[in-house]
Amino acid sequence: MSQLSTLRQIHDTSHGAYFPGPCPECAEYLSRHPELAAPPALPNRPTPESFDNLTSAELRDLPVAMLGDLQRQFAADQALLDKRKAMLWDALNERFAPEAQSRRHARAQDTGTIHILVDGCDVECKTSKNVKWDNAKLLAALEQLTEDEQKAYLSFSLSVAEEKFQHAPPRIKALLEPARTMKPSKEIFIVTEQK
Repeated sequence: MSQLSTLRQIHDTSHGAYFPGPCPECAEYLSRHPELAAPPALPNRPTPESFDNLTSAELRDLPVAMLGDLQRQFAADQALLDKRKAMLWDALNERFAPEAQSRRHARAQDTGTIHILVDGCDVECKTSKNVKWDNAKLLAALEQLTEDEQKAYLSFSLSVAEEKFQHAPPRIKALLEPARTMKPSKEIFIVTEQK
């Protein structure tokens, strides 16, 4: 990225969130650096910033190419946001996780919430349990439990792989069909402008 692009990105980032329109400082800055001024927007082309002011009907009626532009812009914005969030998490993790883990181990805990006070800030470090059970081992344990113990401690969830259901013999498919509910997923749209 060129120095001018970097300067423009920093300037836009610093001021865009605080000034809905050109501010005196921005105007003065850009008068000294006209090469940093944003290129003029295409007629009637919404920017990501103006997107929130459009109604559903206005969005629906935009040319499809514009919808595609917005879709690609938002995807790029999301990728950049995800990268920044990951970098921030890495920094926080490197700085605070060792102390949080040390405090948990001192309490003979692997999970839970730890508060670390630094520079007048409360850094809340949370980690929760992510438990997975080995079904084969559970079935082996099941054989050694009484029926009452099974009811008290175990819950069962049965499922059928969709591909196996679709290729099952008619008799088996007919037996399983009443237990199956299919709901379509949310629609996905990908706009590609034809050259």
